[in-house]
Amino acid sequence: MSEVWALYDAERRPLGRVMRRGEPVPEGCYHLSVQVWIRDGAGRFLISRRHPDKPMFPLCWETPGGAAVAGEDSLAAALREVREELGIALSPEKGALLMSRRRREDFSDVWLFRWDGGLDALTLQPDEVVDARWAAYDELCAIEDAGEWVETLHYFRALFGGAPDAPAAILPMRPEDYDEVYALWHSTPGTGLNDVDDSREGVARFLARNPSTCFVARAAEGVVGTILAGHDGRRGHLYHAAVDPSMRGRGVGSALVRAALDALKEEGIAKAAIMVFADNESGLRFWQARGFGGRSDVRYMDVTLRPIVKFDPK
Repeated sequence: MSEVWALYDAERRPLGRVMRRGEPVPEGCYHLSVQVWIRDGAGRFLISRRHPDKPMFPLCWETPGGAAVAGEDSLAAALREVREELGIALSPEKGALLMSRRRREDFSDVWLFRWDGGLDALTLQPDEVVDARWAAYDELCAIEDAGEWVETLHYFRALFGGAPDAPAAILPMRPEDYDEVYALWHSTPGTGLNDVDDSREGVARFLARNPSTCFVARAAEGVVGTILAGHDGRRGHLYHAAVDPSMRGRGVGSALVRAALDALKEEGIAKAAIMVFADNESGLRFWQARGFGGRSDVRYMDVTLRPIVKFDPK
């Protein structure tokens, strides 16, 4: 018997209707699908090879995925697809929803999970999967360049290419990221926080004014890097670049800076600045290595317009 899929409207609201797999999707309706990226601590991707009898993309490499059946939410569908295709049970606590896209006929949710098991733990689904392997980011690129990659997964370069050696993706920061973002700031010495700008309302206000220039690095376990960037139409300013200690030295900070500067350039900004505490020697070295330099001909000055409480995590 074919799968039964729940239908949604264009705003992803359930319609209380279903369809069967293989039937045309009714006009104005969408079903839910998932794509699951699995990475280990070294940043490698677990990929599988499609059966030669598959009508689309035979013998091409891909990541697990498929349609959610009626009654499943996105997470349940992701866990089931991996269990069916690869025979492993992923931990929900080691998974994160990276993004959701509305396509022509479905809402496609993209998940990232951490798994450090061996290939001998896999049980491949007959008639679906004929091989599986771990692959580094550069190997994924080579597979795609050779025409052996499922073309609907081409977005992996934009998603993971910023920091290919780290098991994380660079994504736009959203207001709902606040709790994880603030926890990282609060645990990072030298961040320089205050109770106004760094409050939930303050960060939401900044994101509303700068919706496309602020980023997080998200791993399966949560947010592991941040950067705020904004501009006044003339100059760009960077704030709160922070990386979790477990991800330092793996290109995450550099990827966040590149993403922010590229976004500022897209908005016509020609110059960007950052303030670094004078005693933050590692921070000074980081920014100098990325082309930032100090100036001796100007002095920074400011004025407080409303009471604020400042503190620096130690």
